[in-house]
Amino acid sequence: MTVTVTGETTRTFTLQNSDRMTHRQEYLLDLTGLFKVTSVAAEAGGTLTLSVEQ
Repeated sequence: MTVTVTGETTRTFTLQNSDRMTHRQEYLLDLTGLFKVTSVAAEAGGTLTLSVEQ
C-alpha cells in the first residue's frame, strides 16, 4: 500500500505486511510528530477502505 501525506511538504510511504501480522489487511502508520497533516491519500490493489483517526 502507498500512502501520500500532505502538509507543509509531501511525503510518500510504502507499507508492507510482514509474515508475522495476523490481520493481513490492516496497516498502521503513525504520523505523530511528522508535521501538520492537511490530507492523506492511500492506494492499494483490490478493495481499499481508508480509516483516519486523529
